[in-house]
Amino acid sequence: MKSNLLMRFLAFAVVAMTAGAQPTVLMNGAPTRVLGQAKPNVLTGGVNLVEGRELYNPQSLWVDVASATSILYVADTRNNRVLAWKNSASANAGTPADLVIGQRDLQSTAAQGPDPSGTRLASGFNTPTGVITDAVGNLYVADTGNNRILRFPKPFEQNAELLQVDLVIGQRSINENQLNQGNGQQGMSETSLFLSQPFGTFQRASMAFDLQRNLWVTDSQNHRVLRYPVAALTRGGFAPAADLVLGGTEFTASLGRNAPPFFADIATRKDYLWIPTGIGFDSRGRLFVRDWAPGFSRVLAWDVTTPFFNGKPANRIVGIPSLPTNGQPLLPINEYVAGGYGQGSVEGVRPGLFVFGPNLYVPDLNNNRILIFDSFDNWPAETTRVSPPARSVIGQDSFNVGRANRNGIPVGNNGFSQPGAIWVGGAEMFVADTQNNRILVMPGRDFAFNAATRVIGQTGFTQNGANLVEGKEFYFLDGFTGDRQAVGLQLAGTCLAIDGDRMYVADSQNNRVLGFADVRRVKPLDSANLVIGQADLSGTIPNAPGGEFGATSERGLNGPTCVATDKDGNLWVADTGNSRVLRFPRPFDQTATGLRQPNLVLGQSSLTGRSTDPTSRTMRSPAGIAFLSDGSVLVSDYAHNRVLRFRKPTNGDFQNGQAADGVFGQANFTDNAPGVTLNRFRAPKSIATDSDDRLYVAEVLGKRVLMFSEAGTAASNATARQDISGLGDPQAVYVNPQTGDIWIADTSSQRIIRVLPFNQLPTGTINTEQVIGSPFPLAMALDRFGNLIAADSFNRVAFYYPSIRVLNSARDAQRAQVAPFTYAAIYGATGAFGEVTRLFTEEPNPIPMPKIVADTRVLVGDLSAPIHFVSPSQINFIVPKDAPTAGIVDVIVERVSTGQVLAAGFAEMDVVAPAVFAGAGGRGQAAVLNQDNSINSPSNPAARGTIITIYATGLGALPGSPADGVPTAGAILTTGMLQVIIGTGFVPAANIKYSGLAPGLISVWQINVEIPGSVPPGNTTSLG
Repeated sequence: MKSNLLMRFLAFAVVAMTAGAQPTVLMNGAPTRVLGQAKPNVLTGGVNLVEGRELYNPQSLWVDVASATSILYVADTRNNRVLAWKNSASANAGTPADLVIGQRDLQSTAAQGPDPSGTRLASGFNTPTGVITDAVGNLYVADTGNNRILRFPKPFEQNAELLQVDLVIGQRSINENQLNQGNGQQGMSETSLFLSQPFGTFQRASMAFDLQRNLWVTDSQNHRVLRYPVAALTRGGFAPAADLVLGGTEFTASLGRNAPPFFADIATRKDYLWIPTGIGFDSRGRLFVRDWAPGFSRVLAWDVTTPFFNGKPANRIVGIPSLPTNGQPLLPINEYVAGGYGQGSVEGVRPGLFVFGPNLYVPDLNNNRILIFDSFDNWPAETTRVSPPARSVIGQDSFNVGRANRNGIPVGNNGFSQPGAIWVGGAEMFVADTQNNRILVMPGRDFAFNAATRVIGQTGFTQNGANLVEGKEFYFLDGFTGDRQAVGLQLAGTCLAIDGDRMYVADSQNNRVLGFADVRRVKPLDSANLVIGQADLSGTIPNAPGGEFGATSERGLNGPTCVATDKDGNLWVADTGNSRVLRFPRPFDQTATGLRQPNLVLGQSSLTGRSTDPTSRTMRSPAGIAFLSDGSVLVSDYAHNRVLRFRKPTNGDFQNGQAADGVFGQANFTDNAPGVTLNRFRAPKSIATDSDDRLYVAEVLGKRVLMFSEAGTAASNATARQDISGLGDPQAVYVNPQTGDIWIADTSSQRIIRVLPFNQLPTGTINTEQVIGSPFPLAMALDRFGNLIAADSFNRVAFYYPSIRVLNSARDAQRAQVAPFTYAAIYGATGAFGEVTRLFTEEPNPIPMPKIVADTRVLVGDLSAPIHFVSPSQINFIVPKDAPTAGIVDVIVERVSTGQVLAAGFAEMDVVAPAVFAGAGGRGQAAVLNQDNSINSPSNPAARGTIITIYATGLGALPGSPADGVPTAGAILTTGMLQVIIGTGFVPAANIKYSGLAPGLISVWQINVEIPGSVPPGNTTSLG
């Protein structure tokens, strides 16, 4: 009986899962898998890995001591968000934030805020640089790039998915963000702000509350400080008016706008502000403002002996060694103190300041230290000394040194790299160690603080990369807080190299190359199998192990932008920042750990030398590598506007520092001027060759691809045979080694195009054979099966496999959710899965249901799925019982014998996805047996009062469920309440006789129901 029932069900299943029109499937329309980011369908532009426990240039922090747990807020500036840890005492290395503000989730990092399209989060952030809380725990955020300050009432008491804003300072609505409310630099008023600068060069906003709870704000680009009265804050709303201004005597103008900033005597003016970046009050109510201008940096202090008024001059200055003498102007501070260091020097650009009790704490950004000054009451008289001396220095061994990370020592727990902000309370100091992308927590008090005992934003004290760096992420380009069109003008980027099934990626801004052993198997957030240029997968420093930009090392890398493999499997690296090309012998064959040793250098005389003048032996910025059929190597020299040819000796090897024997793009080896003719280059970057030794050159600034014949024998100053022009800053060119098709990364046009092989190209206008949308593509390659792999500006490597759709096989084709134990259908393009049609029962061992049918496997995440049916364009399978129950999961179809990925896509997961099997695309006759085990149909109806058996799917994994593909033995019941609809009403619970896995069947949900007497007779009755 069980065997007959199984075969009967199989007949239902085949009809149900193959009937109806197939959904549309896109081929190469979007990436179907990515490396470097968690989600292929979410474009954030995030640098490295973003999960919610990392930081990228944090510029401000605040601890809300009014809350029961002392909430820690951090302005994660370059990630365009604020992260919050509910308990500042428990925040530590690797601890994820409890709340994100300014983004929709913990993975997103793109700039937010008002925009005409309405696609951004209106209450989101663009480079937030300041955070503070008031006495009751409301959070104020200086949303610098949007020229406004937003207030979030007690964030942890709100709905985390929809945080409300009840006050907007500087703008008249939540949907505006223009400087001075759209009135330009001359549109200053008591309600406007101007906080942002193009590309964020000097932008920063700081806030502080005085003893009366008025809010003071540094309006940096308007060269002033504003005070907002507590009454205006209490009212909330939009664009409250300031009631006091410093740096000018009226709200519509400032002294700083008209003053000459490069005149040194301005440093001693007490009524003047150039770019105020920090603000704070001491316990007596004295005001301190950090002010920066070219040539000096200082802190102005206002005493409380007289009330504040518009334009009130400061009483004292901190950071100016002495007054000018004999009528001479004051010299810049670094001419008084060698190197800009000293007890009174406060050189820097963006740091704020903090006042704790009576003492003044100044983060000295460029000197990589924190200076602590005595109480204002204890400062020496101004007639004796213009500026008070600092009492203590944190982050350096003395007042006379200032290099990052404690005089150049690699990152640890007692040094800084451009500390941007601090908060002191109790017996701890929190430091926003901006360039080390972390928060340090240092124990101590008053003038003495010890090495940090906690780090937030990194996984340990020895890590300092932007966001998380674990070997499964990339940093090709910056996070694009500015103009994305600028990507085409940047040399930094990446390059891909495919060697069989191995893939190498130039991770330029992490100063490394990552190697993946099997490109067929990699999936999102897989770690690389090897690293070159760093000692381990967490390293990011240039020129490891020393970490010096100007000190070239033998094994470290500095901004590598290209990789290529020769026919012997050796890896060649364009070490762009070090002006050289290195060769690493067959990296995957090497067993040594730590920094790998190259065995050849071209472009420099040795592994430690660096000369950048144009000669036949030197380079300035190598950016592309390609090989000729005889093993000779071609290298593009981006800044010198040329391509060099290095001839491989007939019976030998290259030599270190070998001279090039030919040059393209210049008349000789010493010229380097750009040109627009067919024998000149303008910023050549990527290069490629074909099987006939033609040379293809992608010119970024020339906006074209040039093609040269016989690159192996051509003399210097050769003329290109043809070009493909009118491109948008092309970053890469690639030639299919099998077909000769030419692939071009048309970067600013946000697409990858394929054109015909060289010998089939028409003269004049060249038509594209294929266009693939890609967000600012930077590099591409094809795997050995012809699948496109591309790196793009979102710091990811995207795989453009033929795409599929995954649907619940018993549902309407528009419903995609599936659950563990669900019968599902995969739809691909015609011929996507081969030419064979086969049921699992045709395999030699059909029970358990096999996970390989017709040499085809389906992977749901890492899990192989039982396969019911394979055809050229459709596969039916069972979702494994251990598959996720939420979010999306990768689904891959592969050819087992070769490892080829035939197609890929995603499944939308849920805990349950109930649906009744039915024919005609999920809308026809339901798979139902009558009480006598006959098939229910219009000609064989079920009578009221009889029991029918309904076959469905999507019940999810149940306790005691059998293994994947194994028939159910005995009764395994569903849990929870079940509702069944027959006709127009719910079936009484007592009429449901059984709900659970169908005995003898595989992953099938069986429901036995007694038909109520209230169901009207008819040929067709709905069921659900």
